[in-house]
Amino acid sequence: MTFPWKLVRITQERTNPVRSWIPLALVFGFCGARAAASFDRSDELFGSGPPLGAWVRTNVWAVFALLALPLLLGRAAGIARRFQRADSEWLAPCPLSPWVVELALLAGIGSGALLLVALAAGAAEISCPTAPGLRFVGRTSVPPAVLPEGAAPFSFVLEAPPPAGFPSGARIRVSPMVAPGSGPAVSVRASLSDAEGGSTSVEKRIHGRATLEIPLPRGGAGPLGFTLERSGPGAVLVFPDRSVDILVETSSDRWASLELGLRAWLALAAWMALAAGLGAWMRPTLATLLSLAGVAHAGLLELARAFLPGGDLRGAWDLVGQGIVPPPLSPALLVPHAGGVLVGLLLLHFGLRARRSP
Repeated sequence: MTFPWKLVRITQERTNPVRSWIPLALVFGFCGARAAASFDRSDELFGSGPPLGAWVRTNVWAVFALLALPLLLGRAAGIARRFQRADSEWLAPCPLSPWVVELALLAGIGSGALLLVALAAGAAEISCPTAPGLRFVGRTSVPPAVLPEGAAPFSFVLEAPPPAGFPSGARIRVSPMVAPGSGPAVSVRASLSDAEGGSTSVEKRIHGRATLEIPLPRGGAGPLGFTLERSGPGAVLVFPDRSVDILVETSSDRWASLELGLRAWLALAAWMALAAGLGAWMRPTLATLLSLAGVAHAGLLELARAFLPGGDLRGAWDLVGQGIVPPPLSPALLVPHAGGVLVGLLLLHFGLRARRSP
């Protein structure tokens, strides 16, 4: 018994027809070029907005989510009904297990989604230049603070993240802001110090909300002292975040599309498998709507992110929007995606078997 690769190719063509590649490529390319042309470099220069690459990538991937997600889920939901009508007859003489046939259907669905994800990632990267990037390593909690004029410096201790502590060459990213209505700007100074006496600092005048990146002292292996202070008169300074990001330099910010695209494909493959399984039991339109509702829950509900496919996609999206490369995909994050594919396979198998029964 051989694997039915022909069925995989047929299902891939039905999920993502070749005739749809050119229109989608043109749409993604136009969105990327339009985003690059409309980018306001003053925000990047003042540190109050994302860099060019982040702006272009979030625009292209947003269009991908709006156009491709419902399209792919709708086509996946109709696979079971179309297979039952058109493909069961020519596959009948083949000595194939139903499980093998259904795995081939899901493989075709997943490969069709992969091609479309690669198309969006390529359009995003063509539209923006290569630049050095920063990769997200971890996050450590901090208390919020408000510093009016004349206030004492705000200091706290940054605990080293387990298990390896602060990586070599890392930097801390913080985002202080000006309190609304208190004035146009304020000068701020942020500094880090370690137990060996080493220290680094960054000083900047901020308007609205700005991003500061403070490199770690050379000997900064253990807990670090962090100080945020005003360096002159001005508006009320607010530090609203309850955490700060730990980042390391990477050779290129193009890794952002790879990390985001990989997560998008895994989430798509799992939800399309679920849509195909649901489509074996109900109308494709209802299966598509239920799958879209699941995707929305995975992105919006904090409690659902741990056990639904694509639960980590929202966090990766937020990092890419800030110009940060998401961390490498953890093996533990593959469990919800594998579970989604397994549930979809079971639904598809028993749904098709119920349709074949007299």
